[in-house]
Amino acid sequence: MARESPMFWECDHHYPIEVVRVSTLEGDRRARCLGCGACGPERAGSEEAMLALRAEARYRGKLGA
Repeated sequence: MARESPMFWECDHHYPIEVVRVSTLEGDRRARCLGCGACGPERAGSEEAMLALRAEARYRGKLGA
């Protein structure tokens, strides 16, 4: 049986990433990977939210999960 080639972002959460506001307070945002659906923690800005999502992926990779 032939295997499909993996998607190029599988998945240290490079792109595509969606960042959304999660509360009514100014600046609370959360990043979500559109490739695998993982969500990162809430952060003050969009860039911080993306970096937090990617940092969690790197940490899980080091744990071997």
